[in-house]
Amino acid sequence: MTTCNHCGGTGKITTNPCSKCGGNGITDSIQEIEIDIPKGAFSGMQLNVHGYGQAPIKMNGNFGNLLIDILQKDEETKFTRDGHNLETTIEVPVIDAILGCEVSVETINGKTLKAKIPSGTCDGHTLRFGGYGMPKYGTNEYGDMYGEVILKMPKGLNDEERKLLHELKTKENFK
Repeated sequence: MTTCNHCGGTGKITTNPCSKCGGNGITDSIQEIEIDIPKGAFSGMQLNVHGYGQAPIKMNGNFGNLLIDILQKDEETKFTRDGHNLETTIEVPVIDAILGCEVSVETINGKTLKAKIPSGTCDGHTLRFGGYGMPKYGTNEYGDMYGEVILKMPKGLNDEERKLLHELKTKENFK
């Protein structure tokens, strides 16, 4: 005993099958849909869109689901993602790192934050900006943003600047 080759076990045979579907009740087509990517989605995550997948055989049942794999697009940006956290660099002129200063730091959403660079800050020092990272999927929480201080050295010193630096070099804190 086997399933009938003509009716597929339904007990019904279409005598005048449709020229488009051949009596199956389905045709191949491409449909463009818009979906919302939830905040905090991450590379490797899979979204399930109900009702946009494979059609049921002989239109018996419900349409399947469309599975979408999320892949993070690598772009030229000043931010690097590390899970929910973001990393960036903050260029600070060496004289400002010595004296201390306040700098403006841009977040990924375009907001500008003020950060204090303490006197004597070294190259590679990291500042933490709590809650300015990526959204955590399924929550209202955010990761952090970290800014690594990169000292910007002066170039093309003139004679006066060179003379002042040589004078500083003789002072106790610069030996």
